[in-house]
Amino acid sequence: YYLTTDEVGYLQDGFTSITIGHASGTGTVTIGEITFNDPVTVQSSSGSVNVDGAITGAGTASITLVGSVDLGANVTTNNGNVTVTGAATVSTGAITVDASNSGNDISFSSTIDGGQALTLDAGSGTVTMTGAVGSTTDLTSLTATGGSIVQSSTVETVGNVDYNGAASLGGNITASNGTFDVSGAVTLTADVTVDTSANNKVIGFGGAIDGAQALTLTAGSATT
Repeated sequence: YYLTTDEVGYLQDGFTSITIGHASGTGTVTIGEITFNDPVTVQSSSGSVNVDGAITGAGTASITLVGSVDLGANVTTNNGNVTVTGAATVSTGAITVDASNSGNDISFSSTIDGGQALTLDAGSGTVTMTGAVGSTTDLTSLTATGGSIVQSSTVETVGNVDYNGAASLGGNITASNGTFDVSGAVTLTADVTVDTSANNKVIGFGGAIDGAQALTLTAGSATT
């Protein structure tokens, strides 16, 4: 089913939480451009959640998307977390998930794919990417900003990978035609290879690197 702005407008401000869809749903929930005033969960756990219009969480509204999530528009909160539970696809142009206004967290618990640019901005909050990023379809680019950036699996892009903040790296990073740069301190939680050698792009670290793991940097003829 498809939720319109008018339909959501019937929900008055003041709910502790709003849940749309069923925990064991198998269908598709499609969301157009909408602003929620209270914490909302949109779910179809064994189905799909399609974001066709920009979603905004006003006030302290958090946004939680559960299922196979198609990110076709931006998601923004004023003072709430953004949580995506299930495989995510960045489907339509450059997408930004923004929880930076009050430094809230952004969390993806599964894979992220799609030949588009993805920007995750948590301000002083935490950006968590638990599953592989770009393992099926490389992202065009990936930019993550946070007080802490947690990458637990691999990342594959065509263009640049930029981490603005301290980063925990738990998987390889491959940019076939882009640079890799992390501005803050890095902690390795697994053996990691950063590879930008396909087109001789730069690898940059702006802070200390720690962790009892192996780190391999391959930039071809570029500077590391």
